[in-house]
Amino acid sequence: MNKITAFFYGWFMDPALLKDKGLSPSDAIVAKLPSYKFILGQRASMIACSGEETWGTLIELSQQELDQLYSEPSVKDYAPIDVICEDTKGQQIRAKTYILPDDYKIDPPKNSNYARTLYDICRKLELPKKYMTTLTSLINQIDSSK
Repeated sequence: MNKITAFFYGWFMDPALLKDKGLSPSDAIVAKLPSYKFILGQRASMIACSGEETWGTLIELSQQELDQLYSEPSVKDYAPIDVICEDTKGQQIRAKTYILPDDYKIDPPKNSNYARTLYDICRKLELPKKYMTTLTSLINQIDSSK
């Protein structure tokens, strides 16, 4: 079965979570997606934005597994796009990622639970400290808006 390289930037960047869903992910490769800004509502997404970057992981799954993953109610509105990521050694890698449509209304998160779990995943996967600081700021913004 052919595997597809996918760039994940939310909870799905954790291979253990994917395995818990019955999928067979490859090992995760830490990578960034240049010119995309991470945004957070009730779930994570990205928007094209020059000068920004979003960190996550590259993981191989079959098309059937990706279809199964993105058929879940909480992520069914995400659409695939083709992107070029960069691993920590500077190598460019073609991948598929899933984002919400440009016209999708993203409401601000009501609590920081998603962001806190995402932070823990990023720490476990050893994403760059600069990115972790960005997530910490986001958590603090959410908590202070209550």
